Amino acid sequence: MITSIPAFEFLSRKIGEYPSDDGKGTVHLKRAGYGFALEIDRGSNRGPMFGVIGVAGSDLVLHSNVDLPNVMVFRWPHAFSEIKGEEVRMEFTEGELKVGVILDFAGETLGFSFVVDGKAGKAIAGRRIAKSSPSVPEAC
Repeated sequence: MITSIPAFEFLSRKIGEYPSDDGKGTVHLKRAGYGFALEIDRGSNRGPMFGVIGVAGSDLVLHSNVDLPNVMVFRWPHAFSEIKGEEVRMEFTEGELKVGVILDFAGETLGFSFVVDGKAGKAIAGRRIAKSSPSVPEAC
């Protein structure tokens, strides 16, 4: 029986709203049932992106619409690895199309980048301004 998911415990401490330093976007990380919801507001000229983070097998998985009409599945293979410190780079990848999503945590800041052909685009990065309850269900 799974009693702890270190990646979930880490993300629970990072729930909140992260507006970019340049005012052009905001990343929202919220609790959604046993998993997490990720909403990225990229300003008025581009639509928002949405995602759901959960666990599949031993991977942390992000299901997201990332500017495409279909939902893509990105994986980070360290859901059960111990996470030490407050600086964590979660590189979610999708193997066939060579695209990915990076969540880069450093203390109270979060950076979000979309990756195409191994190259990260411009990051939305900012300091957390709002926190939510960091409660974790017993099974996580």
